[in-house]
Amino acid sequence: MRTPSLRKFDRLKLAVFVGLVVLSLFPRGIRAQERDTLPEEKYTVAFQGISLSEALEQFLIATNGSISIAWDPLLASGKRSFCVISEVSVNDLLTCILNGTGLDYIIRSNGLYVLELATEGPVSYGHLRGIIIDRDTEQPVPNASVVLTEAKRGLSANQQGMFLFPRLLPGIYHMQVRHVGYRPSLVEIQINSGDDVSTEVILESESVLITTPLVIDGFGMQPNSLLLGSADASLEEITANLNSGTNGLLQSLDAMPGVRVNDATSDIHIQGGEAGEHQFRLDGAPVFLPLNVASFIGPFSPFALGNITVNKAGFAARLGSQISGIVSAEHDLRAPASIRGAKNGSQFTIQVDPLSSNGRYSGFWQLPGGRHITALGAARIGTWSLLAPPSLTNLMDNWNTVDTFLLSAFAEGNTPFANLPGSGNPAIQFVDLHGASKIRFGALKTLHLSSYFGKSSLGNNLTNIDPLDQTSSIVSQLARFRDLYSWTNGMAQARFDVVQNAHILTSLRLRGSMYNLSHDFEAPDEFSGTNTEDDGNRVYEVSLDGTVDYFLDNGQEVEIGAELTLTGSRFTVAGTQQFPLFHESSGIRFATYLEDKIQLGSHVVVEGGSRLTWLAARKTLYAEPRIAARMDWLNTPVGDVSMFWATGIYRQFVNQYDISSRSPRTFVSSTRFWMGNDASVTPPKAAHFASEFLIKPNAKWSLGVESFYKHQFHILSVDYSASSTDILSDLKQSEFLKTT
Repeated sequence: MRTPSLRKFDRLKLAVFVGLVVLSLFPRGIRAQERDTLPEEKYTVAFQGISLSEALEQFLIATNGSISIAWDPLLASGKRSFCVISEVSVNDLLTCILNGTGLDYIIRSNGLYVLELATEGPVSYGHLRGIIIDRDTEQPVPNASVVLTEAKRGLSANQQGMFLFPRLLPGIYHMQVRHVGYRPSLVEIQINSGDDVSTEVILESESVLITTPLVIDGFGMQPNSLLLGSADASLEEITANLNSGTNGLLQSLDAMPGVRVNDATSDIHIQGGEAGEHQFRLDGAPVFLPLNVASFIGPFSPFALGNITVNKAGFAARLGSQISGIVSAEHDLRAPASIRGAKNGSQFTIQVDPLSSNGRYSGFWQLPGGRHITALGAARIGTWSLLAPPSLTNLMDNWNTVDTFLLSAFAEGNTPFANLPGSGNPAIQFVDLHGASKIRFGALKTLHLSSYFGKSSLGNNLTNIDPLDQTSSIVSQLARFRDLYSWTNGMAQARFDVVQNAHILTSLRLRGSMYNLSHDFEAPDEFSGTNTEDDGNRVYEVSLDGTVDYFLDNGQEVEIGAELTLTGSRFTVAGTQQFPLFHESSGIRFATYLEDKIQLGSHVVVEGGSRLTWLAARKTLYAEPRIAARMDWLNTPVGDVSMFWATGIYRQFVNQYDISSRSPRTFVSSTRFWMGNDASVTPPKAAHFASEFLIKPNAKWSLGVESFYKHQFHILSVDYSASSTDILSDLKQSEFLKTT
């Protein structure tokens, strides 16, 4: 009987004990609930590559010991933490600290944080890509300097204003964007693990005090060394040199160091090179510019171009093959000042001078889906018959005078030994049309379209005079030699640029160029063995090229490009022979290049690369290795100091020749021809050695020194002693060209 009672008593004691335990814990449960309702504490840290063990120690200090954490020192050995984050919870903070280390954490039931090897999880890195835009013009800003402060990484945007920063550790970054002529921009970017962030940076223009033309060509974090190696003239600098009726467009380049523009012909000479040793490009497509016409009217409408860049000795492999340099012009797709700031707008402008009438249309539109369209149309037509200035008219009349000494070189009849006044009304006629458009599909895809067509003529066409009229005197007949030069040239191109991902930028372009020269020379039968003796040249070039920019994780940039080009030419020159020289050829060449840009320390950027060109006509592969270095030292006792050094091998596969004109008048002293190399001649070859030095004591003063050395292994020139016995004979180039 006592046993059951004892069991009841034991049960009672157990119930009382449990109750007391529950009552003792109940208040603490209430306080825990009250504490959980308080705001969670937030943490902000910035760890830039410190050891993981040190980062964890600072984590414990930051949490005031409220968190218990355990880890094996061997797991943390050799690992570093890159964590920049603000106002986050303790768990998010620890996640940020461990990102990229291969470690993760678990929370035990007792609240202890334990570090262990990560088995599965999100991608450790994020990526940043973007484009830099001019606020006023809605156009990309090329070559701007972009620096991520926390990551201590920097680069230059490409020619389309695009940039990439791959493999960024999660956190908040401050991005500084700078460009000469713009206010610096500071943008805050949040990068999360596995993110691929796209951004559009808007720059506002500002006035700057610059005593020399702007120079935009280069790479890296160095803003001053980008001022070396090439020279650039903006639209304002081009149009500032335009006097009424003159060709200030090319003359504006004469102010650039190392660039000379011939007063008589407006030929451009880069660092002592001949006019045919560089290439002129418009939006990346070659343009074949006639001789002499440029000295009067200029090759383009001056209100169609936005800027001209001259790449001098030591230019990079990506720019192509020429033995002297590259002159690159771009259409002006900026919005007119009067309509800037609006979402949509257009403007039409007309300008008249004594030689021409110019019209320009500009418009831009912002469409749904992030599309931006900018368009330009420009036209120019000569007004010689209406507004020709007397001074130029008198000059043309003087040039129309027949020089009988020159005439005697090819006329069969006896000629008087006196200059004869010319018949007819000599004139200059010209027209050119420009069209360009840029379409941006969001921030990462851009389509560029542009075209140009020009037609001009110079001379005396004697339209209403019969050169075979036998009723006039012999002197009058001699003055009626028809002498008319006509040129047609043009280009068209389409380019599509895409930021493919956080590592790759791609560009694909299709382009074409053409040129046609006709020198229509006609004399009476009594004085010439044939009725017409024409010079002529037709040349065309079609090309498909693509480039890939790859950004490595260490900040290194590699650019790879390939280009397939078809060039054809037809060449006829009368010379002083009974029959003209004739040549016709076409051929394919395939070129590829590789360029690597490496940052060495904090002061030096090295650009190394090479072009390889397969010339099908000769079945030969030509190599053009090149290397350059840009160096910057900021805030030295004498100011900012920058240096540029470059050397390399340069070839030329399409060559220009100026040949003395067959004419008793002086309208055109020479006629200009272009030909691609055939199998009989070796392409010209040169070596460049260039160095430049720039010191900027302050924002208002700078001192630059430029030096170069060019060694020409061989060049090609016309052999005037060449002759042909058959007008239909297609000569090899080696039969009328000689190597110098």
